[in-house]
Amino acid sequence: MRLARRLLKSSIFIDEDNAKRHLQHLGIEGFLSWLAFYKMVENILKENFGSSMKTEFNFYGALPPKDMEKMYSMRHRFFSKLGYDGIRVSLGECHRLPDGSITQKQVDLLIALDILQYSMYKYDYIILFSSDADFVPALQRARNNGSHTIAIMSKKSPAFFTKKHINEVLYLEDIILKMDNKTFIYTNKTQLDEIN
Repeated sequence: MRLARRLLKSSIFIDEDNAKRHLQHLGIEGFLSWLAFYKMVENILKENFGSSMKTEFNFYGALPPKDMEKMYSMRHRFFSKLGYDGIRVSLGECHRLPDGSITQKQVDLLIALDILQYSMYKYDYIILFSSDADFVPALQRARNNGSHTIAIMSKKSPAFFTKKHINEVLYLEDIILKMDNKTFIYTNKTQLDEIN
């Protein structure tokens, strides 16, 4: 009698601000479908750890203040599309600073709390698209809870402290090379050509 393989559980967390910075270094503004990115990461996980895997997709960002009507409307549509694609969206708040600029609040805390919660629910793999060292305490606790922690980041990002406290790094460039480049929204195509 053959033993049934246990279904592995993984969860991918995307910190929008940090992810966009990594992508922009490669000449990419974003994706026509973030779902395509999540699916590629999930495929890489299955290739390396086992095809019997269920993956949760999580995205973290913030809406601008409502008085910025056009931007608010665009961002609202963007987050709604993510939701339609089966991606769980968690939103922090944006606040206007005295100089007129806006700043995000609560996003990092939402990510850290979810990393901890998923690890307590015994998720086998916690994958964070961010190199922000502020997440290290949550990632350390996830490791202590038995989760295998992976950070997605560019090869150009030093992130020594983050790398030291996780199980492994999945380099953004390696993911991008496996994807159909028709899904990319480019900022500067010549930078992307340097990856190839």
